[in-house]
Amino acid sequence: MMEAFRKVIRVFIGSPSDLNDERTLFRKIVEEVNRIKANSVGIQLEPVGWEDTLPGKGRPQELINEDIKQSDLVVLLLWKRWGTPTGNYTSGFEEEYELAKSLNENTNGKPSIWLYFRAVPDDMLADPGKQLKKVLEFRDRIEKERKFLFRAYESLDEWERLFREHLCRWIDNIKIVQDKLDREDKIPLGIRSDDIQVKNPVVFLSYIREDEQIVRRLKKDLTERGIKIWIDKEKIQPGDRWMQKISEAIISCEFAIICLSQKALSKEGYFQKELKEINKRAELLPRTRTFRIPVRLDDCAIPDELKEIHVIDLFKDWESGVKGITKSIVANSSNVSLQQQMMEIPKVEIPVELLKGIMQKLVNEAIEKAESGQITKAEEYFAIATAVPTDINALNLYGLFLQRIGMLKRAEEKFKQIEDIGQKTGDMILVAVAYGNLGILYLTRGDLKAAEEMYKKSLAINEELGRKEGMANQYGNLGN
Repeated sequence: MMEAFRKVIRVFIGSPSDLNDERTLFRKIVEEVNRIKANSVGIQLEPVGWEDTLPGKGRPQELINEDIKQSDLVVLLLWKRWGTPTGNYTSGFEEEYELAKSLNENTNGKPSIWLYFRAVPDDMLADPGKQLKKVLEFRDRIEKERKFLFRAYESLDEWERLFREHLCRWIDNIKIVQDKLDREDKIPLGIRSDDIQVKNPVVFLSYIREDEQIVRRLKKDLTERGIKIWIDKEKIQPGDRWMQKISEAIISCEFAIICLSQKALSKEGYFQKELKEINKRAELLPRTRTFRIPVRLDDCAIPDELKEIHVIDLFKDWESGVKGITKSIVANSSNVSLQQQMMEIPKVEIPVELLKGIMQKLVNEAIEKAESGQITKAEEYFAIATAVPTDINALNLYGLFLQRIGMLKRAEEKFKQIEDIGQKTGDMILVAVAYGNLGILYLTRGDLKAAEEMYKKSLAINEELGRKEGMANQYGNLGN
């Protein structure tokens, strides 16, 4: 197709100065995708960055902002640096993101926004400076909102593969939408990312219809205090599967307020099902984790499964009760800074058993964050928990976590660290476990020969030690 008839699509890249290699590679990838895919479907991708901004009057960032306003896709990358203030924002990156986000929300999804986060070394995660702390706070915010496409990557090679793949898929989507709109004689206004999702609720409200009036009052008072509420009447739409939506909300919420009353406890039906789902979710969390917040709307009995939990009596003192609920949510919310709580640990002498208890709590928190999709927070907790290198359980769980999110190189480092500890201490069970995990990792990577070698090494140690369970696991791995 002649170039004159190609649709020009501007792709902007924004990043702090520690990602210059990615910026250089960005242009190479865009040119390659033009050659192998975009041009053949009538599209010409135009790479744009601060390097292309012409000198002019006014703030330098304002000139870059004009490029963003003319772009169809904004690609933003972060690693260890946040950047320098622009006068209006704490960094150029922040100003670029906020502008792109505002445009996206107010112009029918244009520009699309993609965010990429390069993996940060564990020692920096455990003790981040001001620049990295801002990066981690932003990344945590993005993961909670889940509004735009975001990905983590370990190396320049991995980012090259990811970005090329995403760009090719995006062009496919543009072509599909363009063809459809052409058939309808309409002009495309922009294309949203496939990864846009609604932000998770913070507090799930469980109640029966007969108590709706008083529950509405509770929702209003809590909302005024800045607490977000998930309530079925507002969230479930006609045609939705009711129990499925309820279960999804209970799994994703941070707290569940259970509104108890004589009518609620005497009535068979959905309230009892909700209570069962809430209790099931609570069983999966650490015992120290506050999740269920029972409140009594009248002088009713307390169900056996809630008797060990403090119950707030709203019917006795409404104002104090609402304050109590608010205090519990604020005190136990995941928004409290991890660094503020834990960075003093290395600076004081702590008994070994107490230190182990603290580290185990961190591991539990990391697992909880990972299960709820808060990947950045989980990574921070794991990094601090593994600051004590002899905590084998934390190292192993961290390795499995990294493998699960696709950080295979870093996962490999953790498993090899366990192997090294086992070799030095003569604990061959640790070595066997490390070999088994490395085998699974290499299989995931597609290196069948290396995987088989690790499985055989693990099997040999388990046979020598007479560990039947370990032998069975490795026989199973080799069989697969």
